[in-house]
Amino acid sequence: MVIRRALKEDADVIGEVHSDAWRQTYQGIFSQEYLDSDSPASRRGEFLRSLDDQDCVYMLLEEDGQAAGIVKLVRNGDEVEIASIYILEEYRGRGFGRKVLEFILSEYNDLRFVFWYWRQTITRVLFMRSAVLN
Repeated sequence: MVIRRALKEDADVIGEVHSDAWRQTYQGIFSQEYLDSDSPASRRGEFLRSLDDQDCVYMLLEEDGQAAGIVKLVRNGDEVEIASIYILEEYRGRGFGRKVLEFILSEYNDLRFVFWYWRQTITRVLFMRSAVLN
């Protein structure tokens, strides 16, 4: 399992993984029409625009050379917001969430964390709470 900062050359992969994992996460919560409105191209553009923002960082999660997920972090003063964390379904349950949080805590240990989540996805983020508190 590798967690690394995404580079401009990763734009297509970031777009695909972000869009696919987002749609997988919210399947059954949002309408199919809304889910279908998201696209790899729009997520790619979002990532490319973020490259001009020093306070925004995308991380690419990889396993055996394959993209498994993305994390988007946004720094605001003495806080860092976990703006997005999306892991593809086939990689869930393998400890990526715990590893991501351990990585973030080690890299940003002097900052306060902010994390927002949809109430409907609470079971999907409980691993984060236990990783931070244990």
